[in-house]
Amino acid sequence: MITSRPTPIIYADISTKPEQVIFQLPQTTQIIFDYLGMTFVANLPKGWTTDLGSVPAAARGIISNSGAVDIAYVLHDAIYGTDWPSMCPAAHAFSRLDADTILYLKLKERGMGEIKSRLVYWAVRAFGGGSHWRHSA
Repeated sequence: MITSRPTPIIYADISTKPEQVIFQLPQTTQIIFDYLGMTFVANLPKGWTTDLGSVPAAARGIISNSGAVDIAYVLHDAIYGTDWPSMCPAAHAFSRLDADTILYLKLKERGMGEIKSRLVYWAVRAFGGGSHWRHSA
């Protein structure tokens, strides 16, 4: 389970061409989250890049990749990336399944409904692994 904690994230309006957005963190950002009964601290460096959630064009009417759920997508991108062990040494051994489960739980925590959260989870499970797992941003 992930526990809600205040997190300093700057949200971007990416309503135009969201498939091309690359968002660069303007400041070092700390994300504190709980998973499997443990608390983790991830430190994402200033300038680290994310796409804030790759939502296919066909699904954008149902699932947003901007707004209150951005932190879920940012955390998921960080866990998927090659620099994750340096960002969160205590969680260096997270698997792809852990990353996808954390995304699902964080989306629900941040206010996305059960059905949409599950859609995102299954889309990531089906399409995110081979092309994005442990790739640099």
